[in-house]
Amino acid sequence: MGIASKLALCLVALTCVATLPAQAQNRPRETIQVGLIDRTFFPQPVFVAIQNGYFADEGFNANIRFIRSGEGQAAGLMKGDLNFVLSSVEGIIQNVERGGPLRMIAANSGKLSHFIITQKKFAKVEDLKGATVGILTMTEGSFFNWQEIAQKHGLKFPDDYKVLETAGAGARHRLLLDGKIDVGLQSIPWAYVAEDAGFNNLGAAADYVPDWQFTVYNVNGEWAKANATKVVGFLRAILRASRHGHVSMLFPMITNLEELHFVNKLVKEKRAKMANMTAVEDLKTYRDFTQAHLDGLKNLTSAFESLYDSMPADQKKNADQVFHNFGPSKTRKQG
Repeated sequence: MGIASKLALCLVALTCVATLPAQAQNRPRETIQVGLIDRTFFPQPVFVAIQNGYFADEGFNANIRFIRSGEGQAAGLMKGDLNFVLSSVEGIIQNVERGGPLRMIAANSGKLSHFIITQKKFAKVEDLKGATVGILTMTEGSFFNWQEIAQKHGLKFPDDYKVLETAGAGARHRLLLDGKIDVGLQSIPWAYVAEDAGFNNLGAAADYVPDWQFTVYNVNGEWAKANATKVVGFLRAILRASRHGHVSMLFPMITNLEELHFVNKLVKEKRAKMANMTAVEDLKTYRDFTQAHLDGLKNLTSAFESLYDSMPADQKKNADQVFHNFGPSKTRKQG
Protein backbone atom coordinates (compact mmCIF):
# COMPACT_ATOMS: atom_id res chain seq x y z
CA MET A 1 0.00 0.00 0.00
CA GLY A 2 1.37 3.42 -0.97
CA ILE A 3 2.22 6.19 1.48
CA ALA A 4 -0.70 8.32 0.31
CA SER A 5 -3.15 5.48 0.90
CA LYS A 6 -1.75 4.82 4.36
CA LEU A 7 -2.00 8.49 5.24
CA ALA A 8 -5.57 8.59 3.99
CA LEU A 9 -6.50 5.60 6.17
CA CYS A 10 -4.64 7.10 9.10
CA LEU A 11 -6.43 10.40 8.75
CA VAL A 12 -9.81 8.70 8.50
CA ALA A 13 -9.07 6.88 11.71
CA LEU A 14 -7.83 10.02 13.42
CA THR A 15 -10.90 11.92 12.32
CA CYS A 16 -13.05 9.28 13.99
CA VAL A 17 -11.07 9.68 17.20
CA ALA A 18 -11.06 13.47 17.00
CA THR A 19 -14.81 13.69 16.58
CA LEU A 20 -15.83 11.38 19.41
CA PRO A 21 -18.25 13.34 21.61
CA ALA A 22 -17.18 14.46 25.03
CA GLN A 23 -18.98 13.08 28.07
CA ALA A 24 -22.64 14.00 27.69
CA GLN A 25 -23.79 16.98 29.68
CA ASN A 26 -27.05 16.31 31.52
CA ARG A 27 -27.84 19.94 32.07
CA PRO A 28 -29.77 22.40 29.90
CA ARG A 29 -27.60 24.18 27.38
CA GLU A 30 -26.62 27.74 28.09
CA THR A 31 -26.31 30.30 25.30
CA ILE A 32 -22.93 31.97 24.84
CA GLN A 33 -22.58 35.06 22.69
CA VAL A 34 -19.65 34.85 20.24
CA GLY A 35 -18.61 37.94 18.27
CA LEU A 36 -17.00 37.63 14.82
CA ILE A 37 -16.05 40.33 12.33
CA ASP A 38 -16.66 38.57 9.01
CA ARG A 39 -17.06 35.24 7.25
CA THR A 40 -13.44 34.57 6.40
CA PHE A 41 -10.76 31.94 6.99
CA PHE A 42 -10.12 32.81 10.64
CA PRO A 43 -13.37 31.77 12.43
CA GLN A 44 -13.46 28.25 10.95
CA PRO A 45 -12.82 26.59 14.36
CA VAL A 46 -15.93 28.34 15.71
CA PHE A 47 -18.08 27.10 12.82
CA VAL A 48 -16.62 23.57 13.09
CA ALA A 49 -17.31 23.52 16.84
CA ILE A 50 -20.95 24.40 16.14
CA GLN A 51 -21.39 21.98 13.25
CA ASN A 52 -19.73 19.02 14.97
CA GLY A 53 -21.48 19.57 18.30
CA TYR A 54 -18.36 20.41 20.31
CA PHE A 55 -20.03 23.41 21.96
CA ALA A 56 -23.11 21.26 22.64
CA ASP A 57 -20.85 18.71 24.36
CA GLU A 58 -19.82 21.51 26.73
CA GLY A 59 -23.45 22.43 27.43
CA PHE A 60 -23.44 25.50 25.17
CA ASN A 61 -25.53 26.94 22.39
CA ALA A 62 -23.22 29.33 20.54
CA ASN A 63 -24.99 32.37 19.14
CA ILE A 64 -22.84 34.03 16.45
CA ARG A 65 -23.04 37.82 16.18
CA PHE A 66 -21.23 39.67 13.41
CA ILE A 67 -19.78 42.90 14.80
CA ARG A 68 -17.97 44.66 11.97
CA SER A 69 -15.05 46.14 13.91
CA GLY A 70 -12.78 45.26 16.79
CA GLU A 71 -13.90 48.43 18.53
CA GLY A 72 -17.51 47.24 18.38
CA GLN A 73 -16.50 43.83 19.69
CA ALA A 74 -14.60 45.41 22.58
CA ALA A 75 -17.66 47.47 23.46
CA GLY A 76 -19.76 44.29 23.45
CA LEU A 77 -17.39 42.60 25.87
CA MET A 78 -17.37 45.63 28.14
CA LYS A 79 -21.19 45.80 28.25
CA GLY A 80 -21.61 42.07 28.69
CA ASP A 81 -23.43 41.67 25.36
CA LEU A 82 -20.66 39.33 24.16
CA ASN A 83 -18.88 36.56 26.05
CA PHE A 84 -16.15 35.68 23.54
CA VAL A 85 -14.86 37.49 20.48
CA LEU A 86 -12.42 36.63 17.73
CA SER A 87 -10.60 39.74 16.54
CA SER A 88 -7.22 41.28 15.82
CA VAL A 89 -4.97 42.02 18.77
CA GLU A 90 -4.72 45.81 18.57
CA GLY A 91 -8.02 46.71 20.22
CA ILE A 92 -7.35 44.40 23.16
CA ILE A 93 -3.84 45.78 23.65
CA GLN A 94 -5.18 49.34 23.52
CA ASN A 95 -7.81 48.49 26.13
CA VAL A 96 -5.20 46.97 28.44
CA GLU A 97 -2.95 50.01 28.04
CA ARG A 98 -5.87 52.18 29.21
CA GLY A 99 -6.27 49.96 32.27
CA GLY A 100 -9.27 48.09 30.87
CA PRO A 101 -10.37 44.53 31.71
CA LEU A 102 -10.21 42.93 28.25
CA ARG A 103 -7.86 39.96 27.89
CA MET A 104 -6.61 37.54 25.23
CA ILE A 105 -7.13 33.89 26.15
CA ALA A 106 -5.92 31.98 23.05
CA ALA A 107 -4.25 32.54 19.72
CA ASN A 108 -6.05 31.97 16.42
CA SER A 109 -4.06 32.96 13.33
CA GLY A 110 -0.33 33.53 13.77
CA LYS A 111 0.20 34.28 10.09
CA LEU A 112 -1.39 36.68 7.64
CA SER A 113 -3.51 34.93 5.01
CA HIS A 114 -4.07 38.17 3.08
CA PHE A 115 -3.22 39.06 -0.50
CA ILE A 116 -2.82 42.45 -2.18
CA ILE A 117 -5.94 42.66 -4.33
CA THR A 118 -6.21 45.61 -6.73
CA GLN A 119 -8.25 46.95 -9.59
CA LYS A 120 -7.10 45.65 -13.00
CA LYS A 121 -5.22 48.85 -13.93
CA PHE A 122 -2.58 48.35 -11.21
CA ALA A 123 0.27 46.03 -12.21
CA LYS A 124 2.58 46.64 -9.24
CA VAL A 125 2.39 48.19 -5.79
CA GLU A 126 4.25 51.32 -6.91
CA ASP A 127 1.36 52.08 -9.28
CA LEU A 128 -0.91 52.62 -6.27
CA LYS A 129 0.35 56.14 -5.57
CA GLY A 130 -2.74 58.30 -5.14
CA ALA A 131 -4.98 55.24 -4.77
CA THR A 132 -7.71 54.61 -2.19
CA VAL A 133 -7.00 51.70 0.16
CA GLY A 134 -9.82 49.83 1.89
CA ILE A 135 -9.07 49.05 5.55
CA LEU A 136 -10.94 47.74 8.57
CA THR A 137 -10.31 50.79 10.77
CA MET A 138 -7.47 53.24 11.38
CA THR A 139 -6.65 51.69 14.74
CA GLU A 140 -6.60 47.95 14.10
CA GLY A 141 -6.33 45.08 11.67
CA SER A 142 -4.53 44.98 8.36
CA PHE A 143 -4.06 48.78 8.14
CA PHE A 144 -0.76 48.37 9.98
CA ASN A 145 0.31 45.57 7.66
CA TRP A 146 -0.62 47.61 4.59
CA GLN A 147 1.51 50.54 5.76
CA GLU A 148 4.54 48.27 6.09
CA ILE A 149 3.96 46.80 2.62
CA ALA A 150 3.49 50.22 1.03
CA GLN A 151 6.60 51.66 2.67
CA LYS A 152 8.72 48.93 1.09
CA HIS A 153 7.55 50.25 -2.28
CA GLY A 154 8.18 53.90 -1.43
CA LEU A 155 4.59 54.80 -0.52
CA LYS A 156 3.86 56.56 2.76
CA PHE A 157 0.61 57.48 4.48
CA PRO A 158 -0.99 60.00 4.16
CA ASP A 159 1.13 61.59 1.44
CA ASP A 160 0.93 58.86 -1.20
CA TYR A 161 -2.51 57.24 -0.77
CA LYS A 162 -5.89 57.63 0.92
CA VAL A 163 -7.68 55.15 3.15
CA LEU A 164 -11.34 54.29 3.53
CA GLU A 165 -12.69 52.41 6.55
CA THR A 166 -14.76 49.59 5.08
CA ALA A 167 -15.34 47.01 7.84
CA GLY A 168 -14.38 43.41 6.92
CA ALA A 169 -13.18 41.61 3.81
CA GLY A 170 -16.68 41.02 2.47
CA ALA A 171 -17.45 44.73 2.55
CA ARG A 172 -14.11 45.51 0.88
CA HIS A 173 -14.90 43.08 -1.91
CA ARG A 174 -18.17 44.85 -2.63
CA LEU A 175 -16.38 48.20 -2.69
CA LEU A 176 -13.80 46.80 -5.12
CA LEU A 177 -16.65 45.67 -7.37
CA ASP A 178 -18.22 49.12 -7.16
CA GLY A 179 -14.90 50.81 -7.94
CA LYS A 180 -14.96 52.79 -4.68
CA ILE A 181 -11.59 51.49 -3.52
CA ASP A 182 -8.49 50.61 -5.53
CA VAL A 183 -6.84 48.06 -3.29
CA GLY A 184 -7.39 46.02 -0.15
CA LEU A 185 -5.64 43.28 1.78
CA GLN A 186 -8.10 40.42 1.27
CA SER A 187 -7.90 37.24 3.31
CA ILE A 188 -8.85 33.72 2.25
CA PRO A 189 -11.37 33.01 0.71
CA TRP A 190 -12.09 36.56 -0.45
CA ALA A 191 -8.76 36.79 -2.27
CA TYR A 192 -9.79 33.83 -4.44
CA VAL A 193 -13.24 35.34 -5.02
CA ALA A 194 -11.54 38.54 -6.15
CA GLU A 195 -9.27 36.70 -8.59
CA ASP A 196 -12.30 34.97 -10.08
CA ALA A 197 -13.90 38.41 -10.51
CA GLY A 198 -10.89 39.61 -12.53
CA PHE A 199 -9.00 41.66 -9.96
CA ASN A 200 -5.20 41.58 -9.78
CA ASN A 201 -3.32 39.77 -7.04
CA LEU A 202 0.02 41.52 -6.44
CA GLY A 203 1.30 39.10 -3.82
CA ALA A 204 0.94 37.71 -0.32
CA ALA A 205 1.09 39.95 2.73
CA ALA A 206 3.06 37.23 4.53
CA ASP A 207 5.94 37.77 2.09
CA TYR A 208 6.31 41.25 3.58
CA VAL A 209 5.25 40.53 7.16
CA PRO A 210 6.16 36.87 7.80
CA ASP A 211 5.36 36.82 11.53
CA TRP A 212 2.26 38.53 12.88
CA GLN A 213 -0.22 37.39 15.51
CA PHE A 214 -3.24 38.55 13.57
CA THR A 215 -6.27 37.18 15.42
CA VAL A 216 -6.95 36.00 18.96
CA TYR A 217 -9.85 34.87 21.15
CA ASN A 218 -10.73 37.51 23.73
CA VAL A 219 -12.89 37.96 26.83
CA ASN A 220 -13.69 40.46 29.51
CA GLY A 221 -11.24 39.33 32.18
CA GLU A 222 -13.64 40.16 35.02
CA TRP A 223 -16.39 38.03 33.43
CA ALA A 224 -13.88 35.23 32.73
CA LYS A 225 -12.79 35.05 36.37
CA ALA A 226 -16.39 34.67 37.45
CA ASN A 227 -17.12 32.12 34.70
CA ALA A 228 -13.95 30.04 34.54
CA THR A 229 -15.82 26.82 33.74
CA LYS A 230 -17.41 28.43 30.67
CA VAL A 231 -14.04 29.72 29.47
CA VAL A 232 -12.47 26.27 29.84
CA GLY A 233 -15.39 24.65 28.00
CA PHE A 234 -15.21 27.19 25.18
CA LEU A 235 -11.47 26.65 24.73
CA ARG A 236 -11.84 22.87 24.87
CA ALA A 237 -14.44 23.01 22.08
CA ILE A 238 -12.22 25.32 19.99
CA LEU A 239 -9.22 23.02 20.50
CA ARG A 240 -11.21 19.99 19.35
CA ALA A 241 -12.43 21.92 16.32
CA SER A 242 -8.89 23.05 15.47
CA ARG A 243 -7.57 19.49 15.64
CA HIS A 244 -10.44 18.30 13.46
CA GLY A 245 -9.63 21.02 10.94
CA HIS A 246 -5.95 20.09 10.85
CA VAL A 247 -6.82 16.47 10.14
CA SER A 248 -9.39 17.35 7.47
CA MET A 249 -7.05 19.76 5.70
CA LEU A 250 -4.48 17.03 5.23
CA PHE A 251 -6.75 15.03 2.91
CA PRO A 252 -6.29 17.41 -0.04
CA MET A 253 -2.63 17.69 0.90
CA ILE A 254 -2.19 14.02 -0.03
CA THR A 255 -2.45 15.13 -3.65
CA ASN A 256 -0.92 18.53 -2.80
CA LEU A 257 -2.39 21.27 -4.95
CA GLU A 258 0.95 22.96 -5.55
CA GLU A 259 2.42 19.68 -6.72
CA LEU A 260 -0.64 19.00 -8.89
CA HIS A 261 -0.37 22.35 -10.63
CA PHE A 262 3.33 21.77 -11.32
CA VAL A 263 2.74 18.24 -12.66
CA ASN A 264 0.00 19.57 -14.94
CA LYS A 265 2.48 22.12 -16.25
CA LEU A 266 5.02 19.36 -16.95
CA VAL A 267 2.38 17.31 -18.78
CA LYS A 268 1.46 20.24 -21.01
CA GLU A 269 5.12 20.91 -21.79
CA LYS A 270 5.70 17.27 -22.66
CA ARG A 271 2.68 17.13 -24.94
CA ALA A 272 3.82 20.26 -26.76
CA LYS A 273 7.26 18.75 -27.44
CA MET A 274 6.22 15.12 -27.88
CA ALA A 275 6.48 14.98 -31.68
CA ASN A 276 10.16 16.00 -31.71
CA MET A 277 11.26 14.55 -28.37
CA THR A 278 14.26 12.19 -28.24
CA ALA A 279 14.37 9.10 -26.05
CA VAL A 280 16.71 10.83 -23.60
CA GLU A 281 14.47 13.90 -23.38
CA ASP A 282 11.47 11.64 -22.81
CA LEU A 283 13.28 9.84 -19.99
CA LYS A 284 14.13 13.19 -18.36
CA THR A 285 10.44 14.05 -18.18
CA TYR A 286 9.89 11.02 -15.94
CA ARG A 287 12.71 12.26 -13.72
CA ASP A 288 10.93 15.62 -13.45
CA PHE A 289 7.61 13.94 -12.65
CA THR A 290 9.27 11.84 -9.94
CA GLN A 291 10.95 14.88 -8.40
CA ALA A 292 7.64 16.75 -8.32
CA HIS A 293 6.02 13.86 -6.43
CA LEU A 294 8.98 13.66 -4.04
CA ASP A 295 8.73 17.37 -3.29
CA GLY A 296 5.01 16.97 -2.64
CA LEU A 297 5.65 14.02 -0.32
CA LYS A 298 8.26 16.07 1.56
CA ASN A 299 5.71 18.82 2.18
CA LEU A 300 3.09 16.31 3.23
CA THR A 301 5.45 14.53 5.61
CA SER A 302 6.41 17.81 7.26
CA ALA A 303 2.75 18.77 7.72
CA PHE A 304 1.83 15.32 9.08
CA GLU A 305 4.77 15.39 11.48
CA SER A 306 3.54 18.68 12.95
CA LEU A 307 0.06 17.23 13.32
CA TYR A 308 1.40 14.02 14.90
CA ASP A 309 3.46 15.97 17.45
CA SER A 310 0.34 17.87 18.55
CA MET A 311 -1.81 14.73 19.00
CA PRO A 312 -2.79 13.36 22.40
CA ALA A 313 -1.51 9.89 23.20
CA ASP A 314 -4.63 8.02 22.02
CA GLN A 315 -4.47 9.62 18.56
CA LYS A 316 -0.75 8.89 18.25
CA LYS A 317 -1.41 5.26 19.14
CA ASN A 318 -4.16 5.09 16.53
CA ALA A 319 -1.87 6.57 13.85
CA ASP A 320 0.95 4.16 14.74
CA GLN A 321 -1.42 1.20 14.48
CA VAL A 322 -2.71 2.24 11.05
CA PHE A 323 0.82 2.52 9.64
CA HIS A 324 1.83 -0.76 11.28
CA ASN A 325 -1.16 -2.65 9.89
CA PHE A 326 -0.70 -1.37 6.35
CA GLY A 327 3.08 -1.47 6.14
CA PRO A 328 5.10 -3.49 3.60
CA SER A 329 4.10 -7.15 3.42
CA LYS A 330 6.45 -9.46 5.29
CA THR A 331 8.43 -11.92 3.21
CA ARG A 332 7.05 -15.45 3.57
CA LYS A 333 9.43 -17.99 4.99
CA GLN A 334 10.79 -20.46 2.47
CA GLY A 335 10.60 -24.18 3.05
